[in-house]
Parts: sequence; C-alpha cells; structure tokens
Amino acid sequence: MQKLTIIIERSANFYDAYAENCYGLYGAGKTLDEVKENIMKVLRRRLKDPYFLPAILKGRFEVEFVCELPAFINHYAQKIGYVGLERITGIERTNLIEYSKGSIKPRQPTLRKMEKALHDFAAELKQTSLFN
Repeated sequence: MQKLTIIIERSANFYDAYAENCYGLYGAGKTLDEVKENIMKVLRRRLKDPYFLPAILKGRFEVEFVCELPAFINHYAQKIGYVGLERITGIERTNLIEYSKGSIKPRQPTLRKMEKALHDFAAELKQTSLFN
C-alpha cells in the first residue's frame, strides 16, 4: 500500500496543504480541521476522474498528514493551551511559543521527543473509555 503524504503549513491567515507525492492536490482553510477537510474533498473529486489519475491514486493508498510544527502548535495551543502541550511533551512553554512563531526551530532530537510524547498521549486516550 502506498502512502499519500499531505503537507500542512501555516501562512499569515490560512493553513495550506499540498500532496508531497501527487501533483495537483492543494487545499486551504482557516483552521487545521478545515484545510484537512478541504484537501480530502479535492482528493475525492480527483478520484472520480479515472482519465487523469496519477499512479499513486490508482491503487490502494493511505493518507498521512505531516504538519509543520508552527501550524501544529498554533492549532493545538487553542484547544489545550501551551500549558497542556508543555505537560504532554515535556518541552518548556516559552520554547513552544517560539516554535509556534517560527522564530526558533527545535533540533531533530527535540522534534522526535515531542512527536513520540504526542503519539504516546494519543494512544493513552485511545485506550481510555468513560462511564458514569
């Protein structure tokens, strides 16, 4: 199975998305959720036209979203705050704020540490059920 990689970046007023390995797939939105929805709508429309279908879209594929760090932090800081991101990732709030502005970039080990902590947190949430 092939992987269709969608890159999401943040500009001044919008989130932008494009397929890294498939020509002609672009999307935009005011929020991270909106840009994902928009590019998936473009993808569904593209799949309906078998005559101009790139090779990657002809077989089985999965979609992977790869989010630029400032776009990710800006989105999730609105949902859980910088304090929540700090607790989950172990990265100091002041650094997270600077990463969200793009004024400094973390080294690769720091980026991987953040990514692992976020994936571990997501797995923990996925294994949790609630009752009353």
